[in-house]
Amino acid sequence: MKKLLIILFVLCFAFPAFARVRICSYGNNVGRCGHWFNLNIDAGYGGNLMRQSGMLRLKTGWLGVSEPWYISAGPSISLYHSMPLTVGMQAEVMHLSTGGWLQLEGFVDVEKDVGGMIGLGWSLVGVEFQTRKNHMWTVFGKLRIPVGILVLMFSNLR
Repeated sequence: MKKLLIILFVLCFAFPAFARVRICSYGNNVGRCGHWFNLNIDAGYGGNLMRQSGMLRLKTGWLGVSEPWYISAGPSISLYHSMPLTVGMQAEVMHLSTGGWLQLEGFVDVEKDVGGMIGLGWSLVGVEFQTRKNHMWTVFGKLRIPVGILVLMFSNLR
């Protein structure tokens, strides 16, 4: 577990050195294309019939850019108020023009319980559905802050 956390945070700081995004033309369209670093921060609140919990998730990794599509994948760590800490791998697709996004994640918690998550939303708000090995569903309303995408949007491309 400790090794995975170390790798997660090393990736967060090392990956920007390999980021390459440029302006590309696709027929009559012009937009960004390439790859970039990704950092997402998700914060939410929700639960199920048994308990309520706050949630904070950090995800880092790779971001593929082919405007208007943004696709990302990487490791994540999630902290909860009343549930065990989880580490996992998450993939996300976002359409820049509409603001819609979809996230999928597989994770394991510190109690070695495996689970999965699907999240969907628009712009910075969304809903997340989780299930764990015990077949208990949990629902979270959440705010999503796509730090990597925001840095890319405000950077000057040559």
